[in-house]
Amino acid sequence: TGGESEAMSSQESASSGASGGGAAGAAAPRRSGKKKKKRFDTKLHQFCESRNWRKVLHRLDTHPDEASIQDVNGDYCLHYLAELKAPLEVIEKMVAGNPIAVISKDSYGNTPIHWATDKNQTSSLGAYKDAWKIIDPLLITYPKAKQKIDLCKEVYDDGQLLLHIAVVKGAPLYLISHLAGIWPDAAKERDGSGFLPLEYALELRTHDLDVID
Repeated sequence: TGGESEAMSSQESASSGASGGGAAGAAAPRRSGKKKKKRFDTKLHQFCESRNWRKVLHRLDTHPDEASIQDVNGDYCLHYLAELKAPLEVIEKMVAGNPIAVISKDSYGNTPIHWATDKNQTSSLGAYKDAWKIIDPLLITYPKAKQKIDLCKEVYDDGQLLLHIAVVKGAPLYLISHLAGIWPDAAKERDGSGFLPLEYALELRTHDLDVID
């Protein structure tokens, strides 16, 4: 639609701007503020980095194999999209082209979901409060149950699990229900500040408590 085209054009012109481990493990070191110089192994990586979303979509049609190629830092194009908070239609198409990238860690130990939830990124498009919009297609589109459980056990910024993030950031109820269903024990886990997902729901009153109880 015309509105979507304008939004995509606006995102194309914007300037560019994780921790890991299991629920009981130590967080992996965050990517340093000064990134390694990227070597674009594919045109698709280049288009992702420049936020040229129309070219990304076209390149996926003409060279779908490039979605499965990693750059020098171990990043698939999906890592770029998550870090840069790309439009959802672009993320969904990239996931469909290479689902394994959803659970793949780059050389810094970060999956695309780590990048999507990293509130320390400086991207002008990286509104952390909207992190769930990136989590949604990454998690729901990915088909393998075991890997979904692993993702739900990962510790992200502030010691939070995906369920904490979804509750705090006002994700839709279907996504919260989906996360709670993948790994129910997440409701019993406290984040780095010592809070349960339910306690955030009580304090923030963002959701129907029956969904998390």
